[in-house]
Amino acid sequence: MKRKAIKLLGYFFLTLGVLALGVYVWTRSLKPAYEGTLTLDGVNTPVSVYFDDYGVPHIEAENELDAAVALGYVHAQDRLWQMELLRRIARGELSALFGERALATDQLFLTLGIQENSQKQVDQLKSTDPEFQLIEAYLSGINQFQENGPTPIEFYLTGVKKRPFTILDVYNSLGYMAFSFAIGHRTDPMITYINNTLGQDYLEDLALEYDDQYLQIPHSGQPDQPDALAMIQWIDQAMNQLPVPSFIGSNSWVLGPEKTVGGKVILANDPHIGFSSPSVWYEAHIKTPNYEKYGYHIAGVPIPLLAHNKKYANGLTMFENDDLDLYQEKVNPNNPEQYLTDRGWTDFGKRRYEIHVKGEENPRILEVKDTHHGPVISDLLTNGFEREVIASNWVYTQMEFDVIKSLYALQHAQDIAEFASHLHEIKAPGLNMMYGDQHDNIAWWAIGQLYSTTDSIAPHFIKTGVTTKDSHINLYPFDNNPQSINPESHYVFTANNATSTMDGVLFPGYYAPDSRARRIDQLLNNDKKWDKEQVAEMMFDDTSSVTAELVNQWLKQMDQRDLSPEANQVVGILKQWEGSYGLEELAPAFFHRWEYEWLSS
Repeated sequence: MKRKAIKLLGYFFLTLGVLALGVYVWTRSLKPAYEGTLTLDGVNTPVSVYFDDYGVPHIEAENELDAAVALGYVHAQDRLWQMELLRRIARGELSALFGERALATDQLFLTLGIQENSQKQVDQLKSTDPEFQLIEAYLSGINQFQENGPTPIEFYLTGVKKRPFTILDVYNSLGYMAFSFAIGHRTDPMITYINNTLGQDYLEDLALEYDDQYLQIPHSGQPDQPDALAMIQWIDQAMNQLPVPSFIGSNSWVLGPEKTVGGKVILANDPHIGFSSPSVWYEAHIKTPNYEKYGYHIAGVPIPLLAHNKKYANGLTMFENDDLDLYQEKVNPNNPEQYLTDRGWTDFGKRRYEIHVKGEENPRILEVKDTHHGPVISDLLTNGFEREVIASNWVYTQMEFDVIKSLYALQHAQDIAEFASHLHEIKAPGLNMMYGDQHDNIAWWAIGQLYSTTDSIAPHFIKTGVTTKDSHINLYPFDNNPQSINPESHYVFTANNATSTMDGVLFPGYYAPDSRARRIDQLLNNDKKWDKEQVAEMMFDDTSSVTAELVNQWLKQMDQRDLSPEANQVVGILKQWEGSYGLEELAPAFFHRWEYEWLSS
């Protein structure tokens, strides 16, 4: 009996070992191929791909289209699942993967109309356009990997069937990126809620410019459940369910030759994007006889957003300008299918979607109403017109432009003049474009369509959508956009902070506090000459430009006469603190606990 039990146990472990070996061999077979020879359709000349120690592909080809096929293939073998997730966002197809918890996300992005906007841009492309040919070559590489390469394990785990990637997917991926830059969907309702609930005195602490003429949404229903607050909570819920990180800010600075040891321009760019595995960025180096770029791509997009070659380099940060307005529409009390404009009652536009939810037999139906301002987003909260009807007007979906065409032109420019000539073409999202070149030029441009509304309308509040006065938008020419080219300081920088005025005009936005920008300026505003190692080290600077100053102000207001020995020791540490957040520093922990108690009281 004992011998039989031992024998059965042996069979069990043998079976377990065989299964483990099988799983190991199978998972190893799914790994990307970093060596060998492939024959790909659409590649007409030999292409070599070398992967360095970091896994970055260096692609050399006789022409850019052959290189694009190779880029699509290697990008897909490393990031196919990431590409799949990213293209599903604008399509409203996350619920099919993740169930009902992703339903709000699908509803939000379908309502915004990113896919419809993408389709309009695709419809304008011509087969002779170089950017069209580049995308087609890149997609050919992706789809050939899908057909012939190993299937990533995520597809097996989720049961997702692979589908060919299309040009529409490329535009949709960029559309999601643009929305992640748009803060107004959450900020405008929040500011309206604070004003309507807590009053104007609280807004003064936010340092907002406003007057008494902005629209106050009347309360209806429960006073503690205004639509403005519900909108914030709902959009946050939708964004929190995204399986890919948001683009949440950046730092960048460019040093002219007068500021560097080697007498050449140095550009630094530190995009602050939510952590993820794999990373948002995909590095790739493309080299042909007529084109070379080392760039950083997002999944499913063949054109790098950040890049450099021997001629010039460019970087990006979020501009944070206000490119979105929310409008309260008035619904016809006798016909809920109409809303009021200065031309009278007007029918809502209609869009209908089927959203497939994992685990459910029948699709959910989403009906979206459109106004001349944009889509009605409040229906997602109220399921009808019994409360306020809020429409979203977002520059990215409401203005006609081709983001791919513009990016292609920027990455194929030959000098600063040609580069600058295409910046006006990008209407949204708002970006700070950083630039430096071999001819010692440095530059910063705020890009994106800037505009103003009627003076009596505060930009951060929900506006009335009924009258022409409140809906009128004055578009500024691109020359009015903030910019700095070869300044006397010999450096330019940005950290999502507010820009200075242009011709006396202050552009509203959702700018970050200037603490990061002040710190960059502190480090650069001197006679020091920098090398690239020091610039790289500066990216990891951990000193705040404001916390030590706050501590000094607080200590002046503190009665220190009756402090305990332990408290005196803490005060001594804080007095010596210069704002560094190094791992060995005690002061940051003391400061933030003090800050918490101060604000709580």
